[in-house]
Amino acid sequence: TDDFHVLVRNCFAVLWNSLLSNKASGSTLLPRDRLHCQLQALTFRLLEQGSSSASFPSKVPLFVEEAVVEYERSCGSFTKDDVSFLSSELRELFFGPLINPQDSALMSLSLAVRCEVVFKVCKLLCKSRFSSEAVELLRDALKADDGHVGLRSALSLADHAVQLQSALSLGGECSKAFTECARSLRGLPRAMSAAESHALLEACQLVVWALEAGQCKGMDVTTLLACFSFLEEYQELLLTLQK
Repeated sequence: TDDFHVLVRNCFAVLWNSLLSNKASGSTLLPRDRLHCQLQALTFRLLEQGSSSASFPSKVPLFVEEAVVEYERSCGSFTKDDVSFLSSELRELFFGPLINPQDSALMSLSLAVRCEVVFKVCKLLCKSRFSSEAVELLRDALKADDGHVGLRSALSLADHAVQLQSALSLGGECSKAFTECARSLRGLPRAMSAAESHALLEACQLVVWALEAGQCKGMDVTTLLACFSFLEEYQELLLTLQK
């Protein structure tokens, strides 16, 4: 209902803005405490995602990204303990039971938001050279999703993106990962929800980012062809969604 929508938005705004005010006034809140409070504030936005008044696309992934960027900046640079705390907080907030599991449409939206949050965080972890932790987060998300082919494909794409970014940076073999990305897109169901489609596009963009961030000086013919195969499938997906 409209009242519920307004209530959860206002609760979130009060908590989130109070944290911003504390920061501006020179608050001594520790980085981990601030991150915890920010993620707890987002539980109100997640309540909204579990209702029929949910907005689309969700802004939750962007808020999480903002909180994690601030957390890393406050830490100076991520340590393994910092990343372990971050992963634990995310698992507690996003990998618990869904708010409205009986409604398939709302469940799809909630799962898609969860996937997009993981994609945002994985990109930041990869930038800080914590690829293995990013992969663990993705695979935990994959375990938590059952039966949504589009979302499972999106998570698989993101998994390959993390591996690609690491392999390209080290000059490793990448043709198989590109081939698997293309195969994931070819195997998509004809009918997908808007939330699943949006999550897929976010995952594809993560693969493209991995390609750009890998800073590879050149590809062999096999890898280049596999890369083109993925890009062609990505283009087909974009054209299909525009219709």
